[in-house]
Amino acid sequence: MTEADDFICVHCGMPVSGLAWGTKHRNHCPHCLYSRHVDMRPGDRACLCKGTMQPIALWQKA
Repeated sequence: MTEADDFICVHCGMPVSGLAWGTKHRNHCPHCLYSRHVDMRPGDRACLCKGTMQPIALWQKA
């Protein structure tokens, strides 16, 4: 991971490390579950808008 993968959540303002849990979901904030829109196709990180996406569901391990 690089520092470029780190970001500040646009919703809650908390810093999020690219090495945080769920590295397959590097655009998701583990604090508030909002995310950045970064993919045109899953995994390509090509979208430049970096818009805010609200969480739509919460999955919890039993």
